[in-house]
Amino acid sequence: MKNLTRWVALSVVLSVGVGGASAQSALDLPGMVDVLMHHELQPSELESSWHLYVGDAVLVSQAVVVVQEVKPGMEARAHAGLASLADVHDALLSGALVPQAQAVAYPLADQTWAVVSSDVHVARLTESYMLNAQARLK
Repeated sequence: MKNLTRWVALSVVLSVGVGGASAQSALDLPGMVDVLMHHELQPSELESSWHLYVGDAVLVSQAVVVVQEVKPGMEARAHAGLASLADVHDALLSGALVPQAQAVAYPLADQTWAVVSSDVHVARLTESYMLNAQARLK
């Protein structure tokens, strides 16, 4: 149901747009639609303050990968309420789940695993995302 809600919200955002004839908007950046919905922002609010939400956008667009098996030696943890990738994203955005010193795998209901990158890797991704976003939004 969450995925359906996200797709409906995405459709609305894309049909309404953010105004202007800009070739690139903050909503075009990976993860920003999820950020917009999670923080209940208006597209114009996100356009003017996207840089404040880069960390959140990285968490939902680059910090998690779904795998079939956990690599030997990787820490695996159970975490209540993580049935799907959307649940993992929600937990990351709300702060209920945070990247750890090492990557951690969390079981999902479909027998796959969501691997959350380490905090150091997320920090690197965030720096790269910011540089790329600034270049794309000039």
